[in-house]
Amino acid sequence: MHVHELTVMIGTDQPHALARFYGDILGLERVPRFDDPVFLAAGAHIRILHHSAIAGPTPQPARIQINLFVHDVRAEWARIAPQGVPFVREPTLESWGGVVATMQDPDGNYVQIIQEQER
Repeated sequence: MHVHELTVMIGTDQPHALARFYGDILGLERVPRFDDPVFLAAGAHIRILHHSAIAGPTPQPARIQINLFVHDVRAEWARIAPQGVPFVREPTLESWGGVVATMQDPDGNYVQIIQEQER
């Protein structure tokens, strides 16, 4: 199989709130060629799709997690947290040497910012 594009699709009943979160708060670049809100993250896409069969927060927020690898987790946390984003885990040094913080998008999905260990 040759995959030429990767898209993570998030179905929601509140596409405007999720678009604001991924675009305005996280600062991901919006891809203009799509009608639905689609954001670029390291060459992959995060697509927000209004879905009539989905309502309310996700019942299992850890089932699928979006991991965004950044250079400085603590700096991103300090920028994002004051905007009212709920963090379920503040920046934590992991046993493998990296730093991880976990937040929730408006539907309760876990989004992690991860800083790999410097080599």
